[in-house]
Order: sequence, then structure tokens, then C-alpha cells
Amino acid sequence: MKKIGVAFLATFLLTTHPDAYAQAGQSVDVQREQMERLIDEVHNRVREAAERAADMVNVEQRLGGTERAEVASEHRDRGPISVPSFIQDILTANSLPPELAAVVTVESGGNPTALSPKGARGLWQLMPDTARRYGLRVDQRVDERIDPVKSTHAAVRYLADLYLLFNDWSLALAAYNAGENRVQRIIDETGIRQFAQMAAERLLPRETIQYVPAVLNVMSNWR
Repeated sequence: MKKIGVAFLATFLLTTHPDAYAQAGQSVDVQREQMERLIDEVHNRVREAAERAADMVNVEQRLGGTERAEVASEHRDRGPISVPSFIQDILTANSLPPELAAVVTVESGGNPTALSPKGARGLWQLMPDTARRYGLRVDQRVDERIDPVKSTHAAVRYLADLYLLFNDWSLALAAYNAGENRVQRIIDETGIRQFAQMAAERLLPRETIQYVPAVLNVMSNWR
């Protein structure tokens, strides 16, 4: 797996969360080098977890209505499918990495009307309760999850909240897939705060263990 914009993410984290990484007397360059090493370590751990999990994951399994492993494999070498530019614009406007548009590739293949057997719908495959929580109308007459712009605003706010909650993009993506309550419960019960370890110990659903590396694989080609 390639690194997903290490320089960009290091700068992003340093500019948006400087107090979390700053130490007295350190220059910005030193802090950036430390963040780059941290991001490298995260990617290595995620890759290792994905490799360990490969034996227990059926790559032909239909995940949430989308053959997510197949989608990720299809776009890994030639890059992600084209998504509307406004998606990356909205991500950037909310201080999130624009590469997170890769979630759309894995979730729906860019189909704004995609509907999963579990009831997730739209570009971002939002569940009804999550969509309503973030201001979308979902009822028998109107389903704003199929509105590309409105659903993107809702999904971006959800991703931002997940990152604020877990302070880790791998865990945020895991929570996007499995639900934040499930991920938080694992943390509370085990003290484990790393996706790689959760995956290695099979604490997460098979779908989620496959989902996070799939998104990161697509993100790695988004340059």
C-alpha cells in the first residue's frame, strides 16, 4: 500500500491540531518530520493488519450492497473513479483531506442512487438515522440521501465528527462503516485504540476489517 499524501496529511494535522503534537522548543520542520514518521507507522500497521486479516475475509462477499473488495481492487492500479469536483471542494472547505472522496468510490462506486440491503443509500451510503441526525430529510416521500450535494455535506460533517471523536483516521473510517458506538465499545472494553490491533484480534466485523484498507488503497492513488 502506498502512503496517502504523507506531506499533505502531516501539514493538515499540524495546522489543525498543533497543540496535540507541539513540544517546547521544536521547530515546525521537526514537528512535521515527527508527524510523517507517525503517519508511516499508521500505514504500516494498517497494511500488516490487512495482510493478517486476508485469510479470514471472503473477498467475494457482498458488503453493504457493494462488492467493496472488488471495487477497491479494480481502482487500485488505475486510480479511483472520477467523482464530482464539489465533493473534494466540500471536504477541503471543512478542513478534511480531499482524498476522503475515496469513501464514495468504495461505498457506492459513485452511484448517487445506490441502495444497500441494509438500507444505506446514496453516494456516501448513509443509514436513515445517521442521515436525519445530520439534517437530511428521509421519509416515505423524500430521501435527501440521493441528493449528491446535501448528502455530501452531511457525510463530511459525520466524518469530521468521527475524527474529532477518535483522533485517528483509520478508526474514523472503521466507525463510519461499523458505527461509532461499536468502535467506542471496543475501546472501552479492551483499551485498544489502534485499528490494526482491533483487526488482528478480530474485534471488528469482517466487513470493517476489509473496508478500511480498501478505502486507504483508493486514497493512495488519489494523486
